[in-house]
Amino acid sequence: MIRIEITSANSLMLAVTYQASADVHQQITALASAIAQLEEVMDLVPASTSLLVCFDLLKTDSAQLIAKLEALFQTMEQDGIHLNQNPNSNPSSSLSTKQETDAIAGDPLAPLFTEGEGLTREAKQQIQHTHDAWSEHAPQSGFSVIHPGLMAQIQDGGRRGYQQQGLTSGGPLDEHAFQWANHLLQNTSHSPVIEVSFGGLKLQSQVDTLIAVTGADLSLTINDQPAPNWEILAVRAGDRIEFGYPKSGTRAYLAVKGGFQLPRYFGSSATVQWQGIGGFSAQHSEDGQNTGLQFGELLPCIEQEHRSDSQLQSLIGKRVSSSYIPDYQHSLSLRVVLGYQRKLFSADQLERFFRHSYQISQDCDRKAFVLEGSSIKSQQPQSTEQGLALGAVQISDQGQPVIAMPDRPLLSAHSILGCIYPPDLGQLAQRHPKTEVRFEPISLYEAQLQLTRLYRYFR
Repeated sequence: MIRIEITSANSLMLAVTYQASADVHQQITALASAIAQLEEVMDLVPASTSLLVCFDLLKTDSAQLIAKLEALFQTMEQDGIHLNQNPNSNPSSSLSTKQETDAIAGDPLAPLFTEGEGLTREAKQQIQHTHDAWSEHAPQSGFSVIHPGLMAQIQDGGRRGYQQQGLTSGGPLDEHAFQWANHLLQNTSHSPVIEVSFGGLKLQSQVDTLIAVTGADLSLTINDQPAPNWEILAVRAGDRIEFGYPKSGTRAYLAVKGGFQLPRYFGSSATVQWQGIGGFSAQHSEDGQNTGLQFGELLPCIEQEHRSDSQLQSLIGKRVSSSYIPDYQHSLSLRVVLGYQRKLFSADQLERFFRHSYQISQDCDRKAFVLEGSSIKSQQPQSTEQGLALGAVQISDQGQPVIAMPDRPLLSAHSILGCIYPPDLGQLAQRHPKTEVRFEPISLYEAQLQLTRLYRYFR
């Protein structure tokens, strides 16, 4: 019987069996095909013995989705797709030829990206086609890149619906700051912005428009004059927008009124450098990675003539309430929704995890943040790979917490203690190495309640 387990506030794990086999792969393929049709489901991550299901909290919650999945399993059983085999047995194929063909028609698992091989030829062709089609109609003015800085790249709300084909989600490291940048300007919640990490970015505007910069204080200036974060600012053609280096936090988000007009590769402009996808152009380095913003690039946007538009003028100076602006120098406690694999850890080990503090290591990037501190050991090592949800707290072979970030790989062979409450991930991403971090538990009910309120506000 398939076990449905809690993994995070917005994901479930379907544990099909304990041993991988061709028959189990067929079952997971059939499950993915059927579950992908549910409107509540945003992404699926198939593994050799399990299927991670990520869902939209504005459309369902864990209890409702579990009930719906159980009803779906019954329907599949009635249709002759057997899902309740003994996990210790070596069953014969559970799908007839026709059923198997129906289940994988338009194969939802056909890869677009594979580890070690990168993007498939078909994916590269589609990316190039998308870029060429976009180039014909893209605005011819916007912001020119004078200097790309240390690490500036295009991000939007992230890529959804393609994890089962090997593409990770990407998206902003600090979703709170990202959402506020677009919300201030009345953009859609998915609009592309520039994520500026550690400063150094220099732009020149070719248009009159409105911008908002949220997140870290990276010494923002316009025409060499200090400019505030968390506020709508007017810029004119010829203005220079520059980011210095961090005073507080590490990541800032620059949004423009109407959003940057960029191509959407597989539903998103989000840059995932190690997979070579997203961003402004189809340019890549020799190793196949997307190279992010480039010297001299034009980031197109639609002109907003605020000098002659009273409605636009009324927006200038609008500011986020101070109660919603985080203090990135404050002590940090990360809330954790404990997942089903907490059973792999003794009560003593869990108590140790929550009692002791950790430090952010130097080994951090958009894939994962590695923490250093008191070693945690599971009673039983994880033996097979499983889907990796955003914010998953993996316990490394050295017993250290490794937090999965937006550019994470999709599978992990480590034990996963739980998942970080999503808004806290942005707080983590804003901290420098050696910052002290603690963990505290949060109930599934409370996490889903707070997240639902948050998502409703921004969407």
